[in-house]
Amino acid sequence: MAKVQNRVYDNNISGNTWGILNDYRAGGNEIYNNTITGNTHGIYLTTGHTPIVYHNNIYGNALSYHAPDGIERELSYNGQGNYWGRTSTPGFVAGVDSTGWWLHDTYPYLVKNGWEHGYPPGKPTDDPTRPDGEIVINGFSKPGPTYTGNPLVAAYLIWADDPAPSYPPLYVRFSTTVAGIESATWQYVDPAELPYWPYAALILPVGDGEKTVYAQLKNKWDFTSTHLLTDKIILDQSPPVNYSITINGGAIATNSRTVTLNLYAEDPHSTVTYMRIRNENTGWPGWSPYVSGKKEWTLSANDGLKTVSRTASI
Repeated sequence: MAKVQNRVYDNNISGNTWGILNDYRAGGNEIYNNTITGNTHGIYLTTGHTPIVYHNNIYGNALSYHAPDGIERELSYNGQGNYWGRTSTPGFVAGVDSTGWWLHDTYPYLVKNGWEHGYPPGKPTDDPTRPDGEIVINGFSKPGPTYTGNPLVAAYLIWADDPAPSYPPLYVRFSTTVAGIESATWQYVDPAELPYWPYAALILPVGDGEKTVYAQLKNKWDFTSTHLLTDKIILDQSPPVNYSITINGGAIATNSRTVTLNLYAEDPHSTVTYMRIRNENTGWPGWSPYVSGKKEWTLSANDGLKTVSRTASI
């Protein structure tokens, strides 16, 4: 407990019956820059004295401000009040945060230590340290996948932060276009669930090529991130092109079933990843990793015209 005589400031006071006991003194008492939490009474007035109270964090007490005498007092000074643990208006409720209507704070802060961060009482007019983060398409860490053959993707928020004391909460929304971000639905960000939640299932715009997914963060003041969060992925739904196969360098005949294949394929949007090879009159085997260049191969049995076929996939 701190007993007020002249000034009480720069204290962390908790676990007491009276956080600050304001006893009568002839001069004006000042109570400022204290954090007063976890007490039965945050500030307790024993007399009709009126102290100057401002720039305190007063919250989490059974009763934050107590004065039984019914004398009206303003719990702020020069247009600057205190933080009462409330993050939305009203920032102070007489009779709940104090004994009764006669104890009120006209200029409460909605941010702990808001005066130190340049916030005015009530909602800030601007947030100099807006939220930031990072998203990944079809993954939980950077770098994410480079390509996809499916236009249905999942965009994940993998980290988010707001350096201002307004965090939490944060919210995020996703879109496949800049214009669409304004109509997207906000989702609550729970830091404990990152990077697996929140996420958005999105349909990429039609057509092969590089696609961008956008996201935007906002904090509880509705201040949004200074830039859109982005990640890119290449959509490729077309098969590889310009692929070829030759046997023994284009020879017209061979006396051995073991031959050398020359393989080539390319894709204008992504990387050729898989291939299948077969002899005539056989079904396609499973996919195997793509090989560019030379590969040994065994032709089918018996003399005659042989055909080797190959297909490739991204």
